[in-house]
Amino acid sequence: MGAIIRKRDRRPEVASVLGVGTALAVLGGTVRAMSRPLTTAHVAGVGLVCAVLGYLGASLGHRGEAEQVVPPGSATALSSTASAPPSAPAIIEATAAASTSPAPPDALAAVRAGDLTALKQLELRSPRERTIDEALALEAGYAVRARDAATALVADLEADRTLLEDPSTMLHVYKVAFDARAAPSLLGGMAHIPSPTVADFLYDVATAGDPGASLSILASDLLAGRDVFPRASKGLRIAVDLRAAPDCWKRGEALRRAVDDADERVLPIIALLAETTGCGADKKADCNACLRSPPYDALIEDVRRAAKERPFTPPWRPAKR
Repeated sequence: MGAIIRKRDRRPEVASVLGVGTALAVLGGTVRAMSRPLTTAHVAGVGLVCAVLGYLGASLGHRGEAEQVVPPGSATALSSTASAPPSAPAIIEATAAASTSPAPPDALAAVRAGDLTALKQLELRSPRERTIDEALALEAGYAVRARDAATALVADLEADRTLLEDPSTMLHVYKVAFDARAAPSLLGGMAHIPSPTVADFLYDVATAGDPGASLSILASDLLAGRDVFPRASKGLRIAVDLRAAPDCWKRGEALRRAVDDADERVLPIIALLAETTGCGADKKADCNACLRSPPYDALIEDVRRAAKERPFTPPWRPAKR
């Protein structure tokens, strides 16, 4: 279409050149004639000049419009297309294609090592677009960071033992202790600090969750070990012995000592000892029948009364109002 338009423009272009010459000649004669009185020929000459100039203006305007038409496939069209910015759908499509591409091995290695930038970059990807390896790498990376943070926290506690009695610090430590990724590093590190507060802390962690949970078992094992238990307070020793006593008679002996030393931590245990069912095939038999007769029958109430007068208020528990 563009080629056709340019072909048609050739005739007006030639006519325009000839017309300019003619018009100028007539105009020159007309101007010279202006020095003499006007005649009918002079008026006709001026009219002819105006008509020619009008025709030339229309022809040149038409030619300008024709030159603006660019045929498809021409060099001009290709250059204008190449310089145009990508459309929004193209950008979205390219971004989506990149987001669905699996992370390269070196990027996953950085994620597993706990590199924060690599972790955040992978987290930007929708969980529905992540591969199994990417999901596992995220867990491994955050586990590394959790262990590192726990190790740093233990170092702070070792460097300044007064932090073990600081409520804000120990409340944070208590929360971290229930992070399965950080707990082994945190609890194991704290067990090396020679302080009765650490033993109290391990007991609280051990008794706060499911008795069969791995975290409770770990805290119980650390507390019962020869490196930690000797540092336990008398009140804590009574609570541990009552919980660990293998039979009714051993519990009775622990109750004798509990009257003088037990604190409120034994109250949940005393409530269990007071129950008269829970054993046997039908769970209706008394598990602590020996405690219902002298010399132990009055001990349960005596220990309950004494323990209520000895509250246990560790720094990691919010103050009671």
